[in-house]
Amino acid sequence: MDQQDNPQASGEASFQHHLMEGERAFVDQDWEKALGHFRKVIEASPGQKRAFEGIRECYALRGDISSLIDHLSWQAQYFLSQKMYSEAIAILEQIVRIKPDHYFSRLMIADITREIGRQEDALSQFLHWGRTFRVSGMLEEALLFMQNAYEMNTRDVAIAHEIADILVEVKHPAQAMRFYHHLAVECLKKGFIKDAKTALKASARFSAEPGKTTLEHLSFLAGQVGEGVPLKGLLSLEFDEVLMLREKAEAKKKEGLLEEAAALYGVITAIEPEAADIHELLGDLACGGGDIRSAAGSFLTSAEHYASKGNIEKARALYEKVLEIDQENGIALYKLGELGGPS
Repeated sequence: MDQQDNPQASGEASFQHHLMEGERAFVDQDWEKALGHFRKVIEASPGQKRAFEGIRECYALRGDISSLIDHLSWQAQYFLSQKMYSEAIAILEQIVRIKPDHYFSRLMIADITREIGRQEDALSQFLHWGRTFRVSGMLEEALLFMQNAYEMNTRDVAIAHEIADILVEVKHPAQAMRFYHHLAVECLKKGFIKDAKTALKASARFSAEPGKTTLEHLSFLAGQVGEGVPLKGLLSLEFDEVLMLREKAEAKKKEGLLEEAAALYGVITAIEPEAADIHELLGDLACGGGDIRSAAGSFLTSAEHYASKGNIEKARALYEKVLEIDQENGIALYKLGELGGPS
């Protein structure tokens, strides 16, 4: 049986022919011819080590660094596809020796390190190169590394702040705000109230209207209640931005936007349940809108808080106010009696 009748023998002969011709061309320093033959060998047998080495040496000797790196990257991908992790890392390390800031190779090394279970080493690499690329001004690359680090350690709020800062540096403040949304939700789900508060406060840096940002965040988080975010956690945030919300609510009220003002006052009472003056303002708004039942409820709550703080005269005045709009309100009548009757 000749080679034409035996495809396997024919393929082997072709393989050997190209390998031999590649070696001969390499010795003659005919780089293009050598590359052509070595590529034919790899087409027939992708794992053929000598052909890979031959191509690498051709590119190196003729000074074609870009093609050399492309070839090594392809070889690393091949080893990775075969789950030959040590071999892949060895090739990638060759690339970074040639080009230390080759971010894709750095990323693949860290990724493979994580894949094979060396979590601490992988996290260290993601953090180191993320920070290094950031200092070098390679912000998009830095962001990619830091996001991988955060995925490995979502408890580390410091990493989250670094990511947000990079997002701002690459002119993506809206993404930074959304990232803090995500961080706050995750912190609340895990019960990390202090970290959730920090994340939401930090978001104000990225808005021209910090009060509005806070309100948007609170509304967003309120929508997550029942989706893993505990209501108790949401109401434990104790924002320092309440003063901004008060000012904004007052401005809405003056503009005649009463529903928006009431919504803002409602957020404040969720944060500061004992804010007696805000409950009174809500009562006034509800009364003006004809909602007597809600108005009475807000006035009663306000009166209770005033009384608990020792402001008896203010409490008495509010109970009387309830009776002006609801003469048979039993709670107001009873509480007024406890305080000694009308003034």
